[in-house]
Amino acid sequence: MTELQALVKFILRSAENYAWDNAASGILNSMELEGPNEAAINVFYRFPAGSNPTTEASRKRIFYFEIHTHEVGFRSTIVAGQIRQQRYVPAPTPESGDLYVWQRSDGKSGRIRLIPGPMEVYNPGDSYEITAQEIHRIEAEQGTVTVVTRRRTTPEPAGVYSFFPDGVPRQDQTHGFLSRAAIREATSAAFERMEEEAR
Repeated sequence: MTELQALVKFILRSAENYAWDNAASGILNSMELEGPNEAAINVFYRFPAGSNPTTEASRKRIFYFEIHTHEVGFRSTIVAGQIRQQRYVPAPTPESGDLYVWQRSDGKSGRIRLIPGPMEVYNPGDSYEITAQEIHRIEAEQGTVTVVTRRRTTPEPAGVYSFFPDGVPRQDQTHGFLSRAAIREATSAAFERMEEEAR
């Protein structure tokens, strides 16, 4: 077991002692790892799970996140589970790529054509980096755990962007408070996944 894995397991075992929030639909987030850069543990877990998260079928269930950018760049290390990532770039011509509607965090919106890059697959022990301005989307298996180290730059981006296929309604993204029972459910599932992968 690595030092990082041991630290994450300790925090998951005593999750009630830490501050967690629903950072996005399906991500339980705790900003409890201190250091020269701001760091966080992310637990990917959809509520309600609907089945035992330790079963093969349940933990292999993949859920998806909208295409987006970030407030800051970061390095993400996968501790358990799997993350799949796809980066996008603006289309070079009006005829290429797929049409998306973009919405910025300040309320502005517009349209853009994007071209997807290859799918990147990350397993426990792997890391990837992304800048704040890069456009990407991720897929995560239930119970996946990552440690994210934020990398702030100057100047910071003008806003955070979300992208949706033209004509497709935006999905609601749940943020904010979670009950202690919900936190226990998600962190327990993540802990069990780490234990199972270590066997």
